[in-house]
Amino acid sequence: AKLDGYERILSKQKYLAGDELTIVDLWHLPYAEMSEKFAPQVYEAHPKVNAWFKALKARPSWIKANEA
Repeated sequence: AKLDGYERILSKQKYLAGDELTIVDLWHLPYAEMSEKFAPQVYEAHPKVNAWFKALKARPSWIKANEA
């Protein structure tokens, strides 16, 4: 599955491009939200990806952006 590579990366570091949040992580947010709605089981099978995504969604800036 495509998320296996993400799972390997996130098992070694906090974010996709290292230990700092970058545009790489932010670029994935809209797609991750959409896939979560249509295929939530994908995240259940990838605990590191799931934790990364939940942490991104919990960021105050993302919450505020979705209030608009």
